[in-house]
Amino acid sequence: MAREELREVAASLGSDVPFFLYGGEADVTGRGERVTPLDDCPPAELVLLLPPFSIETARVYAAYSRLTGGDAILPDRLEVATSPRFLGPNDLASAVLETHREMADYWNSARRSASEFGITGSGSAIVLRGVTPEAESELRDRHPGASIRRVRTLGRADYERKTSG
Repeated sequence: MAREELREVAASLGSDVPFFLYGGEADVTGRGERVTPLDDCPPAELVLLLPPFSIETARVYAAYSRLTGGDAILPDRLEVATSPRFLGPNDLASAVLETHREMADYWNSARRSASEFGITGSGSAIVLRGVTPEAESELRDRHPGASIRRVRTLGRADYERKTSG
């Protein structure tokens, strides 16, 4: 399939899908269909905390719409572009915590365990940065039903190597 045709198919599948044609770091605009690759930063060690329950995306977006009055305005540039923080903002986090109150316990654990943390997307996981092995062990003890995975970010070259087949 030609690259442009593949991009169109990816965009039709979902807002986040076109990014996965590139990997690495990128500036993503529109509803996610316009992807401009950027230079990769050095790899980062992260911990994923996956609660043992599902998050209903439709409920999260409905709560977000209610919380914002349906008039969410996206800035031209997210703070992550100019901030020293590794993780960017997630405006859906408050809606996740409102609709799935059981997530608050995981959120509070993340706060105690990491230098940075955030809810991913519409809430399927919490990503943590700066977690010591001791803090990771405490997370496992506090949340035995959760899946906790230590991962590392991939630059574009590694991503392409792992996904080409």
